[in-house]
Amino acid sequence: MSGTLGWLRLSILLLIPALGLAQRLAVDLHQVKVITIDGQRVDGILYDVTETALFVGYGTSAATVRPPFDEGVDLVRVKKVIIRRLNKRKSVLTGAVLGGLLTVFVTNQSLQKSPPRSASLYGVSLVLGAGIGAGVGAFVGNLIGNPTRRVVRPHDPANPSLSLYRELRPFSYQYQIDLMDRLPRNHDN
Repeated sequence: MSGTLGWLRLSILLLIPALGLAQRLAVDLHQVKVITIDGQRVDGILYDVTETALFVGYGTSAATVRPPFDEGVDLVRVKKVIIRRLNKRKSVLTGAVLGGLLTVFVTNQSLQKSPPRSASLYGVSLVLGAGIGAGVGAFVGNLIGNPTRRVVRPHDPANPSLSLYRELRPFSYQYQIDLMDRLPRNHDN
């Protein structure tokens, strides 16, 4: 029985470092579809939002984001903005951790009903079960991760640009970069 708890503790301790990977600072890119009052549509990455305009950039990752080529879309002309997160890292990591833990639990329960011949086979079964469960969980997390979208419309008819600016600014690439530049750096020299 103590060997069982030892392997279970070991497999949980092996999964804990994966939780630390989720704490890295990273820019979340947001795909936007801007629809104006006159029916014009602009698609791309939400690059920046000023008090008067919204800028849509291009790219597929934080390393490849390029600033927009045009002068942007006036916030006064915006009817609605549809926002989707491009990065599925959080949902993949959550799926892997949950899948690994669930499979370790199920494997442990199964191995207690019909125990293996040695403690080493018990440990190997738990570790293989955790790995397979983590892989399946990551795959499922990738498939169903972040399926929602957010639709932003101007709430204040008297000042639509201010309400759009306040709602869209935290999602912009430039805002997130500026926010990370303000954080203190930990220099290990």
